[in-house]
Amino acid sequence: MGGGEGIFLIGQRHLSFSLASKMSRPQISRAKFGILLLMLCIVLSMGIPFSSGVPNKMTLMEGRVVDFNGEPVANASMYIWGIQAFLGPDLESETLTDSEGFFSAKIWTSRDKLYVFAHYDDPATEAVEYFPAFSEVDPNIPSHTLNFTLEPTATIYLDGPIRLLDSSSNVQDYQCAIIDIESQTIKKDDFLDLIYGTRSAHDRAYGPHIYSVNNYIKIDEKYYEFL
Repeated sequence: MGGGEGIFLIGQRHLSFSLASKMSRPQISRAKFGILLLMLCIVLSMGIPFSSGVPNKMTLMEGRVVDFNGEPVANASMYIWGIQAFLGPDLESETLTDSEGFFSAKIWTSRDKLYVFAHYDDPATEAVEYFPAFSEVDPNIPSHTLNFTLEPTATIYLDGPIRLLDSSSNVQDYQCAIIDIESQTIKKDDFLDLIYGTRSAHDRAYGPHIYSVNNYIKIDEKYYEFL
């Protein structure tokens, strides 16, 4: 194309795997504005919970993270997201499990509900050993006991350039998404598309793509090239 750049879908296929359609760790970034951060620091230094015009609710969350063999998972990351209609998700807190897999977090929030995610990835290995687990929490209840079991995963690597059989050029972008078996639509939860493994050829990275190994899902793969 003269004078510009276009993006073309050059291939698409559907694959079926013996894997589970669960949620990956969310990758949503937080927007921090200077004035709000300053106000928050002042409020925290006074030991007073932040208020956004709606009475804040305090809830205590305690529990344990174990693997599929029942062994404790130390240093698992706990992400607590606040959810409210029209506002989107906000990361309320994050913490780590102790050497026995236990965690505790006290949350002040004005959100309608909380999502608690448990995730662990061994930095010494390239693969992802455990699939993230999550639980929905009602912040109107003052305390919760949450126990998470991290299931094993299958990690799919695409190494090197990808080229379709009927194309003379390499694939420059690759994306795969989890397809609901019954509705044939992309799986979603309340605020996240379950899309995995979007990678750009500019950094030559095509993986890993992470799936749970428990049940049955369908994968939709799309390949793009830039002209």
